[in-house]
Amino acid sequence: MNQAQLTFTVASVFHDDLNWVHVVVVTLDGSEIHRDSLCLDQAGDRRRFIDELAAKLPAIMEGAEVSPEAIEKELIALAAKAATTNLDSAEGRRVAPGTQVRADDRENFGTVLDDLGHECLVRFVSPEGNVAEVTLPKSQLRSLAGVPLLVAGTLTKQEPFPVGLLPSVIRRYVVEGAEARAADPSIVALPVLVTLAA
Repeated sequence: MNQAQLTFTVASVFHDDLNWVHVVVVTLDGSEIHRDSLCLDQAGDRRRFIDELAAKLPAIMEGAEVSPEAIEKELIALAAKAATTNLDSAEGRRVAPGTQVRADDRENFGTVLDDLGHECLVRFVSPEGNVAEVTLPKSQLRSLAGVPLLVAGTLTKQEPFPVGLLPSVIRRYVVEGAEARAADPSIVALPVLVTLAA
């Protein structure tokens, strides 16, 4: 990463009912070389992103070497920066069951069992094997990457997907598909639009 300048930016953000998903763009000396969507505060997503980028770089720039640790550091910095803009003022983001978190008042990490709005039910296991299920405010919880789950701030309301602009057959398919999945219509509409454009 020393020979050329890699830049990481968040192009857009959306909420998939469980997590904030970030579209991260990587540029090399001003030219886009990689774009992918991932949950910045989930280690598995970051690892996948790093592996894909590391595989691309040598083909783009002869002799390029990329430090996975440096990319991880950049992604965690993006997550921390994005955390201040990705949150609703009342409840913050929804936290998926199974997400591992750290609490400000303890050393060990826990697993979220349920998101209760302003709080999460978290199961902690001590090094000695003692199990405790505790309800904690999101303001006291952090992802394993250190990103707060609730930060003071507001997010402007996201505009709904303009389903009414779709042709009637496609509109019906999108609306019914979204209702069946209990999801935002954009989750169904975007793949449909990509398929139609191909």
